[in-house]
Amino acid sequence: MIDQAEVNRQCWLSVVRAKRFWFPVLMGTLLGINADTPFAWIGWATVLIAVGVAAWRLTWGRQTLIVRVITQLKRKESREQRAFLRGLQRKLRQDRDSRTGDMLRRLRKVYDRVVELDLDKARQQPWRVEVYDQVCVLYRSCLSALERSFDLWIRANEMATDESRLQVLQWRNELLNQVNEGVQQLEKSLDQLQASALKYELPQAELLQVRSELEQGLEVARQVEKRLESFEQTLQVPQDDL
Repeated sequence: MIDQAEVNRQCWLSVVRAKRFWFPVLMGTLLGINADTPFAWIGWATVLIAVGVAAWRLTWGRQTLIVRVITQLKRKESREQRAFLRGLQRKLRQDRDSRTGDMLRRLRKVYDRVVELDLDKARQQPWRVEVYDQVCVLYRSCLSALERSFDLWIRANEMATDESRLQVLQWRNELLNQVNEGVQQLEKSLDQLQASALKYELPQAELLQVRSELEQGLEVARQVEKRLESFEQTLQVPQDDL
C-alpha cells in the first residue's frame, strides 16, 4: 500500500536531513567561503566528501536505504490504519447492526493478511504483486463503503417520515450486501494467494481465474461507488420530495 513516489521522496529526505550530511556541508561552506584563511580548501573538501557520501547512499547504497524507508513507512501506515479501524469500530457500534460489526472484523483480518503479504512484497513474483495491488484496491473500497453505510444510517434517523427513513435503510441494506460480496472476494483471493505461496509460477488457468474473480470484485466496488453517488444525489432532494 506504499506509494513508490513517497518511498523515493523519503529516501532523498532521509539523506539530506541526516546530521552527517548537513553539518559537514554547513561547516565546510562557512570555512570555505572565508578565503582569507589557509583552511578554505579543507572546508570545500569537506563539502565535496559529504555530497559524495550522500550520492553514494542514493545510488550504490540505495537498496539498503529503500528497505529501511519502506519499513518505517509501513509501520507508520499500520499505526494509522489500525487507529482508523478502531475509530470505525466505535462508530459502527452505534447502529446496533451485527452485520457491520462482522464485516469490519473480517476486514481487519483481511488487513492483517495483506500486511503479511506486503512485508515480503519485494521478493514476490510479478503476478503476485499484480494480484496484491488489486486486493489493496478492493480492500480500500470495501472499507470506504462500510464507513459510508454508517452515514446512511445517520441520515435515515434524520428523516422526518417513516417512508423516507425506510427508503434510506433499504439503500443501506443494498450497500451492505455489496460490501459483503467484496469482502468474500477478498477472503477468497487471499486464500488463493497464500495457497500458491510455494509456487514460483502460477498455472495460467489458475492465474486467469484469480484475476477474473478479483476483477469481478472490483466491478462490484465500482457499482457500489456509483450507487453511493446516486444515493447522495437523491438525499440532496428535500425530504418532502422523497
